[in-house]
Amino acid sequence: MNTISKRTARLYLEGGEDAKEFSVAAVAPPGPADLLQTALADACPAPDQVGYSPSAALLLSVASAWAYSDAETLTAMLSVCGMSDPECHLFSVVNGALFVDAQAFFVRSTEQRVGILVFRGTEFGGVTLTDVFTGIHTETVRYPDAVGSAVHGGFYRSFKYLWPKLVPTLAIEGTDEAGIDRLFIAGHSLGGALAALATCELVAGSTLPTGLRGKFCGLYTFGQPMVGDRAFAAHFEPLVGERTFRHVYQYDVVPQLPPRTTGRFSHFGTEFFGTATQTWQRRRISRQQAFAATLAIPVAILAFVLRQLPAGRRLSLPVSLSDHLPQNYVDCSKLRNVATTYP
Repeated sequence: MNTISKRTARLYLEGGEDAKEFSVAAVAPPGPADLLQTALADACPAPDQVGYSPSAALLLSVASAWAYSDAETLTAMLSVCGMSDPECHLFSVVNGALFVDAQAFFVRSTEQRVGILVFRGTEFGGVTLTDVFTGIHTETVRYPDAVGSAVHGGFYRSFKYLWPKLVPTLAIEGTDEAGIDRLFIAGHSLGGALAALATCELVAGSTLPTGLRGKFCGLYTFGQPMVGDRAFAAHFEPLVGERTFRHVYQYDVVPQLPPRTTGRFSHFGTEFFGTATQTWQRRRISRQQAFAATLAIPVAILAFVLRQLPAGRRLSLPVSLSDHLPQNYVDCSKLRNVATTYP
């Protein structure tokens, strides 16, 4: 295991040129120092050889979980997982009047020429009215225009205001000289939905250089809700379905949302299902929509409450809010390697 006592990392705020340098050892404990290298070897040994990697799932579940923290901590966590000399770019947009509150991190290693774009999900400790409105604003908007498909209005509103902030930094990565060789995109919950939209923009949009598409190694999401309607899913399945890996833990209710009463939504990509005792397994049939939020959400909350009681843990309900916690996704990703105890 590599020592991190002398490692440093750099943080850039809002795409600025001045970096804050800090010690990784002061922020994070030692971790699996070869995880990133293993993930790269498994997930994308060559640009035309991209597939699912359990090591990448663990790495990106860690990134998605720590995206709820601050930029320093996230960068330090990725450093102890094997990212050499990392630098982190933080992007955020907040406007309470427009119900927009979104945040993304782009962490890259110049030495390893790899980048991870991870989006923060809905805050757990301090859910705001903005977070609630983003989730329940299911009225769809057209995207992409040329296709005639539609996506969740709340998700797209957050994405469209955040994305322009990321474009200048990501555009540089599309060049052969200064850019990275491999790119991962990830997120948990709402962060997974924003990550999915970012992936769609990467492979089919006009805002980024096409050279970056060949460096894309996969979209890994955890507890991601459905983003668009069936036409949207059908359009992007052939474009990016083989590089989209959605993870669903046990009875997590969020992948079944938005409910059917708000319209017909659908997932794209490959779904991986896991439990407390079984690591991720590919599932042929994706999670389907819950019929109504008035039924699914109260049951999911009840399941969370029961999980806190010794007698309640023996009961099994069809949906659960407790199963949505990001720690569950990290723990399930670790099951393949019992020697991994971090984070």
